[in-house]
Amino acid sequence: MTSTAAQVNDDQVKLTQARAAVSAASTAVNHIQESASGASVTVTAAQANLASAQAQVTNAQSNVASQQANVESAAAAVKQAEAATDVSAAQQSLTNAQQSQAAASSAVTHANQALTSAKAAQSSAQAEVTSASAAVSAAQTALMSAQASQAALSAKVKSFESAGYQLNIYQDNEAAQKVILGAYDAPILLTDQQIQDLSVFVEGLINQVRAQTGTKPVVVTQGSLDYVKAMVAGYNATGKCYHGHDEDLLNQVSDKFGLFYNENLMTAGDYYPAPQYLTLNDLYSRAYEGLTLMLFSDIDTWPHATSITGFENVPAFDDQQQYLGVDVDQWGNVVYELPVRSNNSTEAQFNTTTTYAATSNPSEALNKAEAALASAKVDLTAQQAKADGAKANLDSSNQQVATDQTALTQAQERLATAQGDLTKANQAVVNDQAAVNQAQTNLT
Repeated sequence: MTSTAAQVNDDQVKLTQARAAVSAASTAVNHIQESASGASVTVTAAQANLASAQAQVTNAQSNVASQQANVESAAAAVKQAEAATDVSAAQQSLTNAQQSQAAASSAVTHANQALTSAKAAQSSAQAEVTSASAAVSAAQTALMSAQASQAALSAKVKSFESAGYQLNIYQDNEAAQKVILGAYDAPILLTDQQIQDLSVFVEGLINQVRAQTGTKPVVVTQGSLDYVKAMVAGYNATGKCYHGHDEDLLNQVSDKFGLFYNENLMTAGDYYPAPQYLTLNDLYSRAYEGLTLMLFSDIDTWPHATSITGFENVPAFDDQQQYLGVDVDQWGNVVYELPVRSNNSTEAQFNTTTTYAATSNPSEALNKAEAALASAKVDLTAQQAKADGAKANLDSSNQQVATDQTALTQAQERLATAQGDLTKANQAVVNDQAAVNQAQTNLT
């Protein structure tokens, strides 16, 4: 390109020189013509010079045009090359932008899929929460219904309390009134025979109730007497008058005899104030009163009444023979033991062969008392059975509420997780859409 430009410049110089020569020749011709003195030869020569100069001008112009065409061709080639270079770069930029757009679009697609999945998870979790909430509500309604039913039945059973006490009043035994067991605040220790007689007396009362309820009667055996004596000895060893049910002692003694325990207690309180003595009649009255309290004035869940009537509803006691032993600790608290044998219990551990029953000629007063007690238990049995059913429904409802509450909590946790995933997915969509927008801007 540089050589061509130099040639053009050189030709232009020549053109200028030729034009100058033409001008000079024209001037000379003019002078010759004006002077009219030139000779024909001089005119011809001048014309020849003029023609020659004109030819030089034409040639120079042709060269200039040719070189100018070369310059323009070269410039066009340069522009074409530069344009090709720019197009290639632009094409690469376009390709890169298109790839960025494709990647961003793919990210948006994936983010939208994640968003859809998160929304679906949220909907599922919300549905679980709704279902669990409905289940909890239903269980709570059932619970309130069961509680109301139990309360109504308990109130009905409670209404028998006064009548039960009026119909079941212990009739004093004159012979037993003459037997002194101990002075005020002196330790009470019954003989083996007194423990046997007391157990047989209570056995007759309990079995009259069970005859009305249709449950299996209790039996007094040598094993049940030995068992209650072991329990009372353990309570005496604690040195505590109001000891309550000592489960460690119950487990220890029951394991020794191969039994499942079932214990009821009647605390003495201020049963015999000073300076009186406690008689055997007092003890029988206390044992009798303990049964009436447990049957007609038990705590809300009626655990003592169900134990006495045989409605334990405990698998270990189902259709099993229940035994009875009754004794008093040194403070006068009456201890009623109604155990059953475990599967691995042996006769050597717990003697069931030797049994004891009520005498054939009980006193007239005792007969009246027992008859009155049995009469009062008829209505109690039916109502207690209903109360037991309501209690079972209540327990079931409580368990269902706990189960549904756990399901609700788990569903709420899953909902929280799904909502967190949804938030992340939404943010990912925003980020990826920004990337798409940027890629589209780059394409513009």
